[in-house]
Amino acid sequence: MMRAIVGASLLLSTACSSGGSNGQLWKLASEQLRDGRAGSNQQVSKAEISRAQIDALDLAIIRIEAPDQKLRTLALANRARGNRVSYLTPSKRQITLKGGLVVATQGFGFDLLPMQVESNDPIAFPLPPNRWPEAISRTYFTPGRGPDGQSWNVRCSYSAGDMVRITLAELNYTTRQMIETCEGGGAGFRNLYFVDERTGLAWQSRQWAGPDQGYLNVEVLEPLD
Repeated sequence: MMRAIVGASLLLSTACSSGGSNGQLWKLASEQLRDGRAGSNQQVSKAEISRAQIDALDLAIIRIEAPDQKLRTLALANRARGNRVSYLTPSKRQITLKGGLVVATQGFGFDLLPMQVESNDPIAFPLPPNRWPEAISRTYFTPGRGPDGQSWNVRCSYSAGDMVRITLAELNYTTRQMIETCEGGGAGFRNLYFVDERTGLAWQSRQWAGPDQGYLNVEVLEPLD
């Protein structure tokens, strides 16, 4: 089924009227996508949504967790340009994916500015794992002193892990765990991707989003077709 993009003004408001299917859908979106932030002695909200609710919304949706900020939330696609899709939470936090790669964030504690990627990046331009290159380069940018902020040019190499079965919003996926090891510019980190061996889509991932923001966990509950 083709999944739609929702306008930010609609996502961030509840239904304007109590009647009609559209009003019910926006009310459901507002209720289900409410951000979950834990207090100092509380667990992070599960930010759960059922498959029936996803089908009723008929929208592309992801779940994001920022462990260092104790934040776990759902977000709907609200803007797309090519394979670059921006997702918005009800509290106006934004995360942008290029393919399955987190290339920008805003409002998650520490922003990640738009990243530079190469055309052979297998996460930004999804490829089945057996076609991944040995290594690629990326440049990460974060705000900092001066107009250009801070940047990290890293070289990333890959290794394949086990086949892993994951469950997202009641659907099961058989994936290949791919390990991405990156170093450069004084930074070193390891990303994990759980990848569809046929399409290359990373259904679930743990990705570095800068030295201050740390890692983000991303789950694709319903992709944008």
